[in-house]
Amino acid sequence: MLIGKVQKTLIKYHLFFLAGIWCIVQIVAWLRFGIVLKGESQKYILEAEYFWQHYKFSEPKYIFYSVYITIQLIFNKTGLGFTGIYLFQLALNLFSIYSFNKLCNQVFSNRIIAFASTLLLILCYPWQSWTTHLYTESVFLSLVMIFTYLFLKPSKSKTEQWWTWLLLLLVLLARPTGMLIIPIAGAHYLARFVQERKWLSFSVFGLGCIVALALLLNYAMRGEGEFDFMKPFIEEHIICGVATNSNSHPILPANGNSVQGLLEYIVRNPNHFTELAFKKLRAFFGMTREYYSGGHNMYLVLFFYPLYLLGIFGVFDKTRQRWLIIQYCLGMILIFSISVVLTCDDWLNRFIMPIVPFIILMAAMGIEKLGRLTFNKSERNS
Repeated sequence: MLIGKVQKTLIKYHLFFLAGIWCIVQIVAWLRFGIVLKGESQKYILEAEYFWQHYKFSEPKYIFYSVYITIQLIFNKTGLGFTGIYLFQLALNLFSIYSFNKLCNQVFSNRIIAFASTLLLILCYPWQSWTTHLYTESVFLSLVMIFTYLFLKPSKSKTEQWWTWLLLLLVLLARPTGMLIIPIAGAHYLARFVQERKWLSFSVFGLGCIVALALLLNYAMRGEGEFDFMKPFIEEHIICGVATNSNSHPILPANGNSVQGLLEYIVRNPNHFTELAFKKLRAFFGMTREYYSGGHNMYLVLFFYPLYLLGIFGVFDKTRQRWLIIQYCLGMILIFSISVVLTCDDWLNRFIMPIVPFIILMAAMGIEKLGRLTFNKSERNS
């Protein structure tokens, strides 16, 4: 009786409750970090000023950060400053949480599971705390989530369709990893073309996605530093910027920093590539670090590892209506994992953050599946 009343109350006022928890989490993050202007923040602050003075980027690579540089320009030149950017990131984050909740309600008929999934994302402190950093992360994570909700929405109005494509463009220009959305969105449409037997559309659209991704990758790989894709293999970076330099001597291609050069390296050095790949994936999904405190590492293990396990059960959900959503989630997890294998993992686990909502979504499907299996078993035994 009491449990039923609690459930009804949560369903009726769930958005208010979630908003309250979100406020508490954001206040805790702000009290701990303040507004972070150090480190990578300086890169975007200085680049925005350079663009204001010269009407161009200092390097071509900054086009892949142009959304955040534009945000810096708008808020700083209108006098709203860094506090304005922080408040904008908070608002965008809150809207992304709302979008995730809408997506969960679309996926799950059980409102309690949808509520719990959203609550988990709000309580995911590593995901939420980026709102305090004036890096690209917070805006990028929010844009990916809002885009995903609209993209996966079964029926969209014309306005929502335009917003979906605009958001895709913003995601592409918010961070270089935004280009990873292209094969995921492409595969989603290709699956629909196969279902509808539109083979010409399948061929043209598939070829277009491959060409677009190859051109973007080759453009990005012209640079050096963070855009030097061969450096992590030459210096054996597991964590970006930290060389391990073992006694391995891989055979390097002549034109290394290109898609062709990267493929040539993999073909000519399969053992070296595989060894580094396993180490990078262990760091990526393991998330723990030697330089984190014991409590920090314990939190990461207790929060994320059960989600991984439950997510495995979610993969085997045979509900037909969910299969495209499962494909999308698995595609996002796979493509971001591959991106780390082909580069390196981040010092502060930033690179896994874009797929955290999809890990939570898959885990929620796993919980629902286990619940159905348990219920069916008890029904048979009774």
